[in-house]
Amino acid sequence: MRMSDGCIFVQPLSIDDKIDYCHLLSDPRVSGSLKGEIRPGSGVRLLSDCSIEELYEKFEYSLENQIEQTPCVFGVGLLDADKLIGSIGSYEIDADRIGLSYWLGAPFQGQGYGTKLLNLYRGSSLQHFKRRQLLADVASDNVASINVLKKTGFREVADTRSSDLTPLPGRRIFEWMLRNSRQKG
Repeated sequence: MRMSDGCIFVQPLSIDDKIDYCHLLSDPRVSGSLKGEIRPGSGVRLLSDCSIEELYEKFEYSLENQIEQTPCVFGVGLLDADKLIGSIGSYEIDADRIGLSYWLGAPFQGQGYGTKLLNLYRGSSLQHFKRRQLLADVASDNVASINVLKKTGFREVADTRSSDLTPLPGRRIFEWMLRNSRQKG
């Protein structure tokens, strides 16, 4: 599945993306707040604390062990340069909702690519997972991402239906709802 809006593209990650992806992710401006495990059971830590070799290992492990549809991770690139600039992905939360995770490399932030990316991706991800609600969990101090979410139609919510979606300290949750043609909105 490859999507494009004429400026950016979204497509499944491949092993050919490993070097560009990991070098973008190794920048502390991008990975400073991202946590992950290199392999299950290896311990969660900040990705900015990982060596480039560990990020390569994580990338390869993730590609080899990706479960069908969950999580669903894509590379984001610029059409005119055919260059990877970030990542976006979705994961199932429950029968009604999916989560959203995205990041752009530091050199590509603040240029409108985040807005283009969310406008391109949000409806397609909901259709892919057959859900109507997309949730984004963002750090409270990530003003740029909060502004992009608001600009693309997300609204801040306080989700009390599930304790796992109650914002953690320093986090905020935003939602975007898919509306069908019979609904007014």
